[in-house]
Amino acid sequence: MTDRHGSARNGLNVRAWFVTYVCILASKMWNDSASGGSLGCDVFIPQSRGGRRRRLDWDRSARLTQMPKGDRAVCARFAAFALSVVGFAAVCPAVAQDVGYTVKPGDTLLISVWKEPDLQGPVLVTPDGAFAFPLVGQVDARGKTVTALQKIVSERLQKYIADPVVTVSVQDVKGNKVYVIGQVNRPGEFVVNPRVDVMQALSMAGGTTPFASLSNIIILRRTGPEQVSLRFDYTDVVKGRGLQQNIELQSGDIVVVP
Repeated sequence: MTDRHGSARNGLNVRAWFVTYVCILASKMWNDSASGGSLGCDVFIPQSRGGRRRRLDWDRSARLTQMPKGDRAVCARFAAFALSVVGFAAVCPAVAQDVGYTVKPGDTLLISVWKEPDLQGPVLVTPDGAFAFPLVGQVDARGKTVTALQKIVSERLQKYIADPVVTVSVQDVKGNKVYVIGQVNRPGEFVVNPRVDVMQALSMAGGTTPFASLSNIIILRRTGPEQVSLRFDYTDVVKGRGLQQNIELQSGDIVVVP
């Protein structure tokens, strides 16, 4: 079976192969130059044959030209550095893909286990940030991505099912809420998916009333047991000044328009 997780693993394997290849190439170039030989090595370039399954053949390229010993050492260092940078860039996208939305209380998750009809369905994340699933028990979802939750569910199911294929997705986002109160046309709570800034939140609330004190808007944010107040000057932002005030709101933030 091929799914998006299999595709991600295949992409990561290709990147790992590429990084290994450039490291070997850089190492050989360094060793050749240090031993007084010509700069470079026999470079092998993969080429795919049409209509076949990822079979790799190798064509030998020409050896690089000779150059003075001092220049060889400098160029070898540069080549090793450049190849290392290229290899690192190839791996970075795979790391970035893991960054995503963190589950909040009130969200609904859809969990399914392949070929296990009794182990699939929606689950609600309770106000304490946990959810329950058959054979898995209680799972603390606070601050975790769906990828992290998928790994937890899969590991716990391995006690009962050999190599379970688990999929976790966010079916309904209702825990990621911000609040706008005061002199706006439609005060209330708003579900944000995935995030909004202060100006966008004011727009969702229908804009401000003629009686609003636009220079004295504040954002109340709770961090643990403490609550902080962040200033927002609407009259500055609409003129393109002080744009750093237009912050992205976090779940639970309250925008107060006096």
